Amino acid sequence: MQPRERILEKTFILFHKQGYNATGINQIIEESKVAKASFYQHFKSKEDLCVAFLEQRHTFWFNELLKFTNNVEDSNSKVLASFEFLIYIAHAYAQSHFD
Repeated sequence: MQPRERILEKTFILFHKQGYNATGINQIIEESKVAKASFYQHFKSKEDLCVAFLEQRHTFWFNELLKFTNNVEDSNSKVLASFEFLIYIAHAYAQSHFD
C-alpha cells in the first residue's frame, strides 16, 4: 500500500475512534509508518488531510448507496433501498463497536 493510502486508512480509523481534535499529525504519521516528509508531500496540513478524508468517505458512502439502489427502477423502491442501506450501515457499525 502506498504512503498516501496508508495515511488515509489510519486517519479513518483514528478519526473514528478518537475524533478529529484528539488525533494529532504525529500520531497519524507514526501509526501509518510514513516519514514526516512523506506526510507533508501528500498533505499540507491536518486540515488538508481532513478534506481528503471527507472526500474519500463521501465517495465510499455514495458508491455503497449506489450498490443498494442501482438495480431498482421505480422511485419508491429506490427510497426503500436507500433506507435498507442505512440499516445495513448502522448494523455494520454496531457490530464493529459492540461485539
